[in-house]
Amino acid sequence: QSAITGRNRILFLCWTVACFDLYEMTFDAHYWRRILPHLQAFWMDHVLPAKEQLRCRPGDSVAVEEFRPSPTLPETSELIALSRQVAHRALHLTRQENPF
Repeated sequence: QSAITGRNRILFLCWTVACFDLYEMTFDAHYWRRILPHLQAFWMDHVLPAKEQLRCRPGDSVAVEEFRPSPTLPETSELIALSRQVAHRALHLTRQENPF
């Protein structure tokens, strides 16, 4: 969100069935440079081709299996560590329990 809007600080909402938490986060250019190529590859190499395959062959879940990504990458440990650093720097603003 920060990279797309050009804002240095954003509000990030985490919602679950039990509650939601609101965080203020600061843009991290290093993190964005490291994660963006992997996000792009995931979208271009897996999501879009699988969607196109399902459009051409509705209901054929076997046909999309070739686009299933591997569960990890060589950089997985590094990217998880960077993601945790970003998360730890976020300022927790509020938590609201789900009344339902």
